Amino acid sequence: MKLIVMIPAYNEAHSIQRVIQSIPRKIPGIDKVEVLLVDDGSADKTSEFAHEAGADHVYRHAKNFGVVHAFKNGLTKALDKGADIIVNIDADGQFDAEEIPMLVAPVLSGKADVVLGSRFSGSSYRRVPLIKRIGNIIISLIVSLLSAQRIRDTQCGFRTLSRTAAEKTQLSGLFTYTQEMILMLSFKRMRLVELPISVRYFADRESRVVKNISRYTFKVLGVLLVTIIRRFWRYFLLIMTCVFALIVPLVML
Repeated sequence: MKLIVMIPAYNEAHSIQRVIQSIPRKIPGIDKVEVLLVDDGSADKTSEFAHEAGADHVYRHAKNFGVVHAFKNGLTKALDKGADIIVNIDADGQFDAEEIPMLVAPVLSGKADVVLGSRFSGSSYRRVPLIKRIGNIIISLIVSLLSAQRIRDTQCGFRTLSRTAAEKTQLSGLFTYTQEMILMLSFKRMRLVELPISVRYFADRESRVVKNISRYTFKVLGVLLVTIIRRFWRYFLLIMTCVFALIVPLVML
């Protein structure tokens, strides 16, 4: 059983070595743990420092394509390397790598296909910046309704996927992957479990995704709409055909 810990990164030279070195290499039920870094066109020494810290696989994009592309590429590379389980963790040290065994356990035991880390289910809730809490509450309610499952934290990138779930993850490549992945895999009957995780925030660090709460919310809503259309395109096509069939005779009168 091989676990690959995937780290998408962009200009994280200041923290990447600490993150890689904190990843546990011995986990009960896992025969081999490997670390895979996807450097999304960093202008600093993220890739070099990752090599020095002991990353098993380092892939570097020629330019910055964005978090969705980095995540998709990481999944593809991890599957190519024979991963049975994939854990995605941020490169900034925000999450505690020592909690990886906890996030892997439900997949190992066969109780889940996807395990989502939740910053809103434990004691870390009050440390989450207010703007992120507001945005997450709005989007999580929508995702919960669409997936028919209560999800408290749809934005957290600290998550585990079984090989089957990773193979079924086909992202549109728009803006962010976190909510789209949840919705898509719930549509495909993958079993999702949420577990509380700890999190640390840095006062001098600005989010690269959530810069404006209203703009972020509208962009995510667009991603969700595209995901729904992709899932139910036959129904949309049928509706549009019916509408067209009704409108054309009226126009011709």
